[in-house]
Amino acid sequence: MLTTPAPSFTAGALSPDGLTGSLVRLWPYAPGVYGRDALYRVWKAMEDDGATKQAFWDDTHPETGADLVSFVKLFSGTDRVLLMIERLDTGKLCGCFWGGQVAIGHQAFVGMWRCKEARGACSVDAARVALRYTFQVGAFQQLWALTPWRVAGVLCRKMGFEPSGILQKFCQDGPYGRDVTIYHLAQEVFYGLNLS
Repeated sequence: MLTTPAPSFTAGALSPDGLTGSLVRLWPYAPGVYGRDALYRVWKAMEDDGATKQAFWDDTHPETGADLVSFVKLFSGTDRVLLMIERLDTGKLCGCFWGGQVAIGHQAFVGMWRCKEARGACSVDAARVALRYTFQVGAFQQLWALTPWRVAGVLCRKMGFEPSGILQKFCQDGPYGRDVTIYHLAQEVFYGLNLS
């Protein structure tokens, strides 16, 4: 069966210079800019990586949570920001960064997924560029992250986030609960680390 290749995920030279790091380029999602199936392609890459339920661990509907419908609904609102992450060496989608519960000029909650092949240096580069962009665009004073995953907490701390508290047994994980750590990053701390 022959299939027509999907249009390029990225828009080539249209990437804002400020969103290009040393290893990755970030693309702010906007409906229709990257093809009508852009959100599907992000979700499918996450699903193929086996990471959808881990990335959206806080979904309250485990039987349908993190499915395509809930993913599209999540990023259809005006209180969400989605940055698609592309590796410079391969030109392939390797992750995404998002912000939610946005209060312009004050704060937002952020999260990030990166495929297994793009962890390590690519993750650090993507987080650095995404956080700089997020602080600038939203004029945020602070950002928050919540995660039950140790590896995500390690990246948070590399970016200057400080643990702020623990929600005990907050994450559903089979019949057991998993503790969720709350991380806080003040704008002046991020810029003081000279990561930007």
